Amino acid sequence: MSVQTSYGAMQVGFAGQLADLNPKEIVSYIAEGDINFGTPCVRGTAEDQVKLPTATGGDFVGVACYTNASYAENENGYASTEVLSVIRSGYVFVKVEQAVTAGDSVFFVHTGNVGQFRKDANTDKADAITGATFETAAAAGGIALVRLV
Repeated sequence: MSVQTSYGAMQVGFAGQLADLNPKEIVSYIAEGDINFGTPCVRGTAEDQVKLPTATGGDFVGVACYTNASYAENENGYASTEVLSVIRSGYVFVKVEQAVTAGDSVFFVHTGNVGQFRKDANTDKADAITGATFETAAAAGGIALVRLV
């Protein structure tokens, strides 16, 4: 009988995945438009809705997070009018637009690569998330861990 002695590279996480069992706040909202896992959510038209940010940014609410129940419906995220889970505080994996390092501030992109995150405003194309930090490094286009407070 053979024994496996080597392993291929394993992905750290995927966008929208909760990182651990640390305390977190997750709130349910209704999707105003399609929202993929791991994307930033801003307040929608109604108080119980969230949507993707637009060119004007918006009032950041949290990050659309993955749940087993949501994956059963759509493997990429939430369809318009579905109830979605949004993490407001805690640790979640996100896709980054540029290389980041642990300790960098977190900005959500609202113009261009909407739905991604970066470490600076990029001349008014992204808004800061107050108190949020990248907890791991990642190359541009990679997955990084973010701490929301």
